[in-house]
Amino acid sequence: MRILIIFIISSFLSACSSNYLRQPSYAVEVKEFRIIRLEDDLKSIKLQSMIEDLISKYDLSKLRFRRNLLVLKSGRPFSPAKEPSIYFFAESRSTDYTADKNRLLSTLIHEEYHAYLAQFPVELEKAKIMLMKLYPKEQLPSNKNEMADDLESTYLHLVVCWLEYDSIKKLLGQEEAKRIISTGSVYRWIYDRELESYEKIGAIIKDAGLLNPL
Repeated sequence: MRILIIFIISSFLSACSSNYLRQPSYAVEVKEFRIIRLEDDLKSIKLQSMIEDLISKYDLSKLRFRRNLLVLKSGRPFSPAKEPSIYFFAESRSTDYTADKNRLLSTLIHEEYHAYLAQFPVELEKAKIMLMKLYPKEQLPSNKNEMADDLESTYLHLVVCWLEYDSIKKLLGQEEAKRIISTGSVYRWIYDRELESYEKIGAIIKDAGLLNPL
């Protein structure tokens, strides 16, 4: 029943925003942003309040490419690239976001970049091709828990996670950004590469024509 409710809400929000994501030569910034809490447990209420505080504290208008943020009870944050919504969960499988507001901020930014990059498929493909040369698939770790869901997603996340790291460095400072990036429980190999080769990966992303809008 819960999955059905999420599907119905997602379909409705997508229908209302059918022209939201397109393929322009510039990024679409969303002025109206809705936080929708679907459950009334204490953690979901706290998470919603924390998100509202972060949006008030930091100017994220240049990173806002979704119309909706749905707060649910348990699961892993995700944001389909061509949907207008982020799905955020108070009880993640690996992270308690209500215990770390800066990690919550970093993850929010991460999910927004999926929508941002969806608007630049040509530039993104160029970046991924160059990253494949820097990190050939034969050199990727055999432990899939250190990477993304598949090979394609791993190279995509090398771009997403670099943009995330670059953004939180600007917002929170180098030391705090490094703490967040180096202690996360997902995409470990990817985040280690961002720390190890920040300048090199950044140059590839910029050479492909992608810029950090922050």
